[in-house]
Amino acid sequence: MTHFEFLTVALSFVLGLAVTVLLTSLLTAFRARRKMRMSWLPLAWAAYVLVIQFDVWWEVYGLSSMQSWSAGAFVLLLLLALQLFVAGGLVLPTGIGEYPEDLDDYFQKDGRWAIAVIASFNLTSIIVNYALFDVGILGAMNISNMIAFAIAAVVIRAKRRSIQSVATVVFGIWLGTYIWTFVPSSY
Repeated sequence: MTHFEFLTVALSFVLGLAVTVLLTSLLTAFRARRKMRMSWLPLAWAAYVLVIQFDVWWEVYGLSSMQSWSAGAFVLLLLLALQLFVAGGLVLPTGIGEYPEDLDDYFQKDGRWAIAVIASFNLTSIIVNYALFDVGILGAMNISNMIAFAIAAVVIRAKRRSIQSVATVVFGIWLGTYIWTFVPSSY
């Protein structure tokens, strides 16, 4: 087994679990829809986390061009995957018994922690880009991650739902732009 294969197995294992947790939470939300007040805000963030999870999984293949690996590089990439697992587990309640009467209430109390993890993911991405891929701190990809961090911080800190809503839509626009600009369409 090559170093790349070893790395991708470990990352795929964690990312696969992350996607499973999030998809299970989305299915549970669907089943609980008659017993609670739904809210688009946490569902939008769940979709964003899912897109980011798949994006990272897709971009792992691009790592095959790296000639050498260090324990530090492995830990940094594993940290990204673990952050996505945690974000996916927090953004929505994970069990039908945990569902509150109001999904927005859950998001305000607990789901916003997922956004904090996404903000942390963006900061970790800057470190990974700099340390592993020689992207300067002020490189376009890292500036984009700084913007995502700032948008997530607005959602976390905002007390008014209207501000959270606007920031959530802006994050979706950022995510689409990021994928269009930086994610390879093929390898």
